[in-house]
Amino acid sequence: MDNQALADAGADFLARDFEQSFEQSRHYDDQLWSVCQFAFTGYTTVIPIAIGLFEYSAQTLVSAAVALLAVSFVLGLFLFAVMIRNRVYFVFVTRYLNEHRDFFLKAKPLGFENTTQMFTDRTKPPFFDWRSSEAWLFYIVGLLNSLAAGSAIWMLFSSWPYLWVVTASIFVVTQVWVAVSYLGSREGRSASDAVF
Repeated sequence: MDNQALADAGADFLARDFEQSFEQSRHYDDQLWSVCQFAFTGYTTVIPIAIGLFEYSAQTLVSAAVALLAVSFVLGLFLFAVMIRNRVYFVFVTRYLNEHRDFFLKAKPLGFENTTQMFTDRTKPPFFDWRSSEAWLFYIVGLLNSLAAGSAIWMLFSSWPYLWVVTASIFVVTQVWVAVSYLGSREGRSASDAVF
């Protein structure tokens, strides 16, 4: 294979790789929205049912309400972890796309200046950005998880009316702290090291 054929094959590969990476980036973003929608739908169903069992049924159904909330909380923690892990994948793919753009746009193909300054920084986006829509999605799921856990503890120890608020607050702060710590620990690593 001569040099020109090799260069053409390389350009074709990079073009296909860019397109597929862009699709992968969309996939991770869509997955985060889907997980949040699933969690929101699940919790808006489970929490009222559990409260109804607790408030309006015989005392024997309190354990069923607590079990329902506990199972939902464990499932919610799993969904929260999936969201955080997907953020890692999303960031690496997006940074890779920025690297592609940077490589090609430095040559100013056809005189293209990139005056809009479309993303070319291979260090962006950060793994954790409190303002990003993805961060707000995992805040929501963390809050829903915490409401389920707080409600279960309140049902078990209902002598103090503000127990669920305290418990839910502790759970939401803990989940967000773990997420921020994990995402922050991914910075400065190669994709292979951070993901695997």
